[in-house]
Amino acid sequence: HKVGNFKIEIVGKITRKLDFAAWDSIKDQFPTELRPIKIKEELDEKGVKYLQQNEPELYKLLPLEIKPAKTAVKVVVA
Repeated sequence: HKVGNFKIEIVGKITRKLDFAAWDSIKDQFPTELRPIKIKEELDEKGVKYLQQNEPELYKLLPLEIKPAKTAVKVVVA
């Protein structure tokens, strides 16, 4: 809608949320390539530290990029 020098747009959106407990019981009915979910791969820091301490030969095989993170400073009034 145009009102004077302004243009007003109204956009309706839909939010969807999947019940993953229910999904687990029916997901086998969907071919793998048609499953409407994403699986995000991310590094498991605890797992990496475990390998480093307990399985050093496997740890050495990991293609890790290791660099220092930002330094944090916290000031506390005593």
